[in-house]
Order: sequence, then structure tokens, then C-alpha cells
Amino acid sequence: MNNTSLVMKAAVKNNLRLRSVAIVSIGVILICAIGVAALFCILFIRPQVNAVVPDRSALKNYLGLILFITSFISIGIYASVFAFQSMTREKSRGNIQSLLATPLAPGDIWLGKSLAVFLPGLVFSVLITLATFLVV
Repeated sequence: MNNTSLVMKAAVKNNLRLRSVAIVSIGVILICAIGVAALFCILFIRPQVNAVVPDRSALKNYLGLILFITSFISIGIYASVFAFQSMTREKSRGNIQSLLATPLAPGDIWLGKSLAVFLPGLVFSVLITLATFLVV
């Protein structure tokens, strides 16, 4: 597990090097999350709130659906952008071949690279979900 954490730390540092990619992808995630939340609020929540007797269970379901979809979209975009960017850059520089030549097991390399993309994406999607919950 120690080897996996070393690979993961190096991959996270590598992902954070290009700030322009991070800023653009976070901007795209925010735009998508805000768009989905606004669309659901306009189409589903506003008619329920304006009704004479709003259905509380429907409002709870819609809120849960909004939070799930924004979380799902944010982690999907984050993971796809950073995994693609990391793998492309490392393949072009030859880092993958260098890593495979080390005594590390290929499973440790794969797990470290996967966790380096997934864990920051999970934290970011939780933050986006909480922000969406507070806004809605």
C-alpha cells in the first residue's frame, strides 16, 4: 500500500501542475451543475411550490434527484478530464514506461493513478453537492 500512496501523491501533483486545465474543467463543472439545478428548479420545483397544496414527498424526491445528478455530473467530468489529461501527458513524456520498469507492481501503479483522480473528484463532487443543496 505504501507504493500505491507514492504513485498517488506523484499523480495528484502532476494533475495540479496545469492550472489552466483545472480552472477550465472546474468552470465547466460549475456551469453544468448550475444548469441542471436551475432546469430542475424551473421544471419541477416551481410548479410544486406554486400549487395550492404542495406535495412534500415530490419535493423531497426532486431535491434528491437534483443533488444526485449534480454530484454525478461533477465527478464524471472531473474524472474524465483529469484521467485523460494525466494519461496523455505521461504517455507522451514516457513516464508510464519508466514506472513499469520500476519494481512496483502494475496493480499498485494502476491503483495509485486511479485513486489520484477519484479521491479529489469525490471531494469536489461532495462540495458541489453541498453548494447546490444550499442554493436550492
